[in-house]
Amino acid sequence: VSSSDTPYSSIPLQFAIEVYNSSQQCAELPHVFSNQSDRSQIIILPNTTWFQTIVASSGKGSRISEIITASPSGLEKSNLTQIGNSLQWHINVSWSPDNTQLGPHIFCYAAVDSIRRMS
Repeated sequence: VSSSDTPYSSIPLQFAIEVYNSSQQCAELPHVFSNQSDRSQIIILPNTTWFQTIVASSGKGSRISEIITASPSGLEKSNLTQIGNSLQWHINVSWSPDNTQLGPHIFCYAAVDSIRRMS
């Protein structure tokens, strides 16, 4: 990666990719637990509040540093909190859609650990 201001190309959107070796096994990737099954559908009525706790566990030698979300506008996410002295961390999310938010919405999440591996 260069620190120069000279663009690599005339295309305005550019990506830099960092590749590194790790002694950690892929089996030690973070894992996310939820009370919802994959691709489940939840009906949330306007002007009501939906709550969910998302728990993630880290592999040996790391900790969860973030639970990232792709969520509807207005979804609130708590700070990341460790559960006791365990390798588990959690966030609480809540969403109170209004009448302008009728229809389907996508909510996705993933855990990222301290060595940047994603669930």
